[in-house]
Amino acid sequence: MLMAPDDTAQRKLIQLLDYPREELGTEIKDWLDLAERSVRADLARELLALANHGGGYVLFGFIDQTTGWIPSGPCPYDLTKYSQDEINNILKKHAEPTFECGVHHLNSSSGTQHVIIEVPGGHRVPIRSKGGPPGSRLVDHTYYIRRPGPESAPPQDGREWGELISKCVENDRERLIESFRRVTSILGPTDTAAHLLNQAVPSVERLRDWQNESVARPRAIDAQLAEEYESGFWSCAYVVGPVDPAPSLAGFRTLLTEVKGSETGWPPWLSLDNRPGMEAHVVGDLIECWLRETPDGDFWRANPSGEMFLMRRLQEDVDFPSQPTGSFLDVTLPVWRVGECLLHATRLAQRLEASTISVIFSWKGLEGRELRALASPTRSLMPGKICHEDEVNTSTTRSVTEVVETLPEIVQHLLTPLYARFDFFDPPTGFYAGELSRMRTGT
Repeated sequence: MLMAPDDTAQRKLIQLLDYPREELGTEIKDWLDLAERSVRADLARELLALANHGGGYVLFGFIDQTTGWIPSGPCPYDLTKYSQDEINNILKKHAEPTFECGVHHLNSSSGTQHVIIEVPGGHRVPIRSKGGPPGSRLVDHTYYIRRPGPESAPPQDGREWGELISKCVENDRERLIESFRRVTSILGPTDTAAHLLNQAVPSVERLRDWQNESVARPRAIDAQLAEEYESGFWSCAYVVGPVDPAPSLAGFRTLLTEVKGSETGWPPWLSLDNRPGMEAHVVGDLIECWLRETPDGDFWRANPSGEMFLMRRLQEDVDFPSQPTGSFLDVTLPVWRVGECLLHATRLAQRLEASTISVIFSWKGLEGRELRALASPTRSLMPGKICHEDEVNTSTTRSVTEVVETLPEIVQHLLTPLYARFDFFDPPTGFYAGELSRMRTGT
């Protein structure tokens, strides 16, 4: 069962309400009369599709206007039908195998009332429907997926069936690999596969040039706004290869919407195309997006040849207003950020039929920060772990297969240098696998 959100998770859910966007991992609806059997079944259809997609969210209390989604006002129906028990009773009746969702009753920053259903992913088998009543769109014994539009519908061709089955196989493989880790005490992956693919590995120089050029880009666009990153930011630059042929800009833009993650409520490489000034657009041969008005301030670039870059303010300076800016780095947040970026890279590489991933992560504005556990307060951490450097960079080149099969070890490889800067901090055994499991399952 999904846990109640902590303060950090709740702030991210509120961001979904403040900047509503309907996409593959998010369904937006006006209030529904969930006392009606057919309406409850129709909602189950959306929940099943999101579960098979890998997880996501359903947002209630919005209407679609030409300018975007706007709040529709207080719920005119029985709000008790939106309780967690009621929603999960819908799934018990209409999902096989059944699963449980988290339900959050929240107000947006403007004070409007909404409900968010948080749908978990990570299922080992595809989930199908059962018990579709007359008058509903839920067809009995049918598998539903999320399709561009977005819409919830049965798979229509071999590719869609293959993607659905592959997700379940990957989820089951993660469990088998984790069992193997515990038995054999794997210390970390090797670069053997990358060495065997020398011709496919993007050069370090190419990647560093891409990173340096991209970090400097916001200042070239708006120097005053770029100063807001000075207190601290993290970035991810990666290259997948080889890519031949590279897709068109339009084709690549569509591909980016399809590989967007649903591990968190604010995924990397996000655009808000219904908000003027925060949509993705073409600049030369690249795609760029700057979410200027959002707290995280994501800036990203994408090249159809397989180059991706993302820069984001440190969440520690955004989501914890009671803490002085620049005072700490949270111990768990880097694991989630690195993990979801690597998963994004694997999805893109697989769609582009690329075999390797080269990546650089960078954290700036670290000097004087203390390592703390505020985003995950159940973790205990000795105080006094201070960073004495301003910037930390880590990098690696791996085969796509390595990233898929040994994600915790690769995240550990990338983050060990960062944590060591905080007076030699070394996370306990199981830390990386545990946090990545929380990220992927929402628990």
